[in-house]
Amino acid sequence: MKRCESISLRFSCCLEYDVARKKECAMLSKKVADLLNNQVNKELYSAYLYLDFENYYHDKSLEGFANWYHVQVQEEIAHAQLMMQYLQDNDYSVVLEAINKPNISLNELSDPLKAGLKHEQYVTELIHTCYAAAYEEKDFDSGVGVGNSFFKCNNRDGG
Repeated sequence: MKRCESISLRFSCCLEYDVARKKECAMLSKKVADLLNNQVNKELYSAYLYLDFENYYHDKSLEGFANWYHVQVQEEIAHAQLMMQYLQDNDYSVVLEAINKPNISLNELSDPLKAGLKHEQYVTELIHTCYAAAYEEKDFDSGVGVGNSFFKCNNRDGG
């Protein structure tokens, strides 16, 4: 087999796989897709917020706390990317919104921790809204994704 035939065959197989995978995921409702798109933007804001916390602790020479928030930034970006990929795999065009500057006063060393907990509780409610909408729409692929795949390594309730 010639090199170009091999590449063509691999591309053809990938294309067939991709088409088959999209057919399996064709039940994404607009309501759920819109909520997930909103969640992508919330996850990116979370990353931005945690970058602010990381900078705060770095400025205070608390490198352990700064590193912990650095890891959280990466986790939030990974959540956004997973949701983006899921939406894209379902032929939904993701819309990225502007990210607002965090507006949190950080005076005490515990302020980022308190604000982070409050923010995680807020984001958890948003995830519950996505999950409830998926269930209501009988969009069980998205419901499983929201409930398990997107966040299986991150128990946002702290347990």
